[in-house]
Amino acid sequence: MAGEEEAARTRRPEVQGRRVPAGTWGVLLCTALCLSLGPAGAEDWRCPLWVATGDGSGQASTPRVESAAGCQTRFTVIAKLTVAPDVDQVIMPVKPPGASVELVTTSTIVGALPTQVKQSEVLATFSWRPQLADARDEDYVLTFEGPANMNCTIYQFRVQVEKCKYCIQERDSFHTIAADFNSHWSQIWSSNPDLKSPDYLQLGTKIMLGNLFRTRFGDTWKSLAVRFGTVVEMIERLNPEIDFTVVTGSDIPAGTLVCIMPETCPTRRTSFPGITW
Repeated sequence: MAGEEEAARTRRPEVQGRRVPAGTWGVLLCTALCLSLGPAGAEDWRCPLWVATGDGSGQASTPRVESAAGCQTRFTVIAKLTVAPDVDQVIMPVKPPGASVELVTTSTIVGALPTQVKQSEVLATFSWRPQLADARDEDYVLTFEGPANMNCTIYQFRVQVEKCKYCIQERDSFHTIAADFNSHWSQIWSSNPDLKSPDYLQLGTKIMLGNLFRTRFGDTWKSLAVRFGTVVEMIERLNPEIDFTVVTGSDIPAGTLVCIMPETCPTRRTSFPGITW
């Protein structure tokens, strides 16, 4: 009896009446572990860890950068990730016109084939100098993405290109800026009471081009132009995000934020029939 029990303990296991070949249990155990742990470079390894490094403000989850026409805008994030050696690492699928993204990658190959992986740090720098036509009331929502088709978490940040503002460039003066808008330098200065002198402008200083005005019920583009001594074409230029083909000749939705460059000199104001300045 004891001999039969000993034989039962040492007998090879059988599957569906057939004996399992020698060494099969080791293969099955290895397969189970590989499936549960995943191979090096599996999807959860490929997704980057995002670390913002500068030029953002506000909540850490969605940094926000304030900019304006002519301002050099930069935002940098580091992506730390482990991928297969041939996998593209970080992309920005949609960029505003004129924007660029520079990627500086430091990589180390770890392991031996066929489980070899690439450990990388990608310094991704977004750079953009918005134009006046890019200004709008809503933020631009931009994203960095990890390896394609991996369903990784994206890194999102926002850029606000403020309406009615401009960054001083080299050789700018109130005279040159006003001339570009067919206005007078005193109008630009009157919109920037914090500037002590119109003759000393520091490179990169953000100035107001005019005034922000929220429309009221019954306002039209022509009535605004008459009220502020300007022309509809100038209001349209300063508000590129507004579709003037939709609202021209009709009431403007109340509460619309409009940039207006009023003419402060009565002799320079556009004449309208029946209006005396």
